[in-house]
Amino acid sequence: MEKKTEIIRYLHDYYMGDQPILYREKAVRPEINNKTVENHALEIVRFKAGQTYDKIL
Repeated sequence: MEKKTEIIRYLHDYYMGDQPILYREKAVRPEINNKTVENHALEIVRFKAGQTYDKIL
């Protein structure tokens, strides 16, 4: 049960934009540290919900 809870929490955080790339440490040239997060998970869920319920959320 504990494993499922961890997976659910990870997926929820990912959906909300808290993605693993934000916590990665760069080994080569750490002074250049550009991190971009495009939340495709949220976009996909909203698109599917709009398709299903015939209205954009």
